[in-house]
Amino acid sequence: MLTEMCMDDFAQVVFSPFEWSQLKDLIAILAPFAEATDLTEGEKNVTISVVVPTVLDLNTHLLKLEEANTKCQPLVRALREALLKRFMGIFVYINMAEETEKEGPFSHTI
Repeated sequence: MLTEMCMDDFAQVVFSPFEWSQLKDLIAILAPFAEATDLTEGEKNVTISVVVPTVLDLNTHLLKLEEANTKCQPLVRALREALLKRFMGIFVYINMAEETEKEGPFSHTI
């Protein structure tokens, strides 16, 4: 999409400083998710051993962003809530979250 905006047909499109700042914030927020996706896809290497460290790294990344003053705080909170919900069993197992009444994803004993 950004590539299309940079083409001649969109020569009149100009981002405001606020919009550029938002784009930079979005890149800072989402870049680790792109890296995590590439790392855990496993096309070349066995990747099961990197899943938990990757999830924990993403959580740390989002915690740091929650403390920072970005324009995208609602997105950061939503991503962290989704990460906690999806990997609740991992967070409970390592005492980073309280156990809930229902069984969460990744909560099976190995």
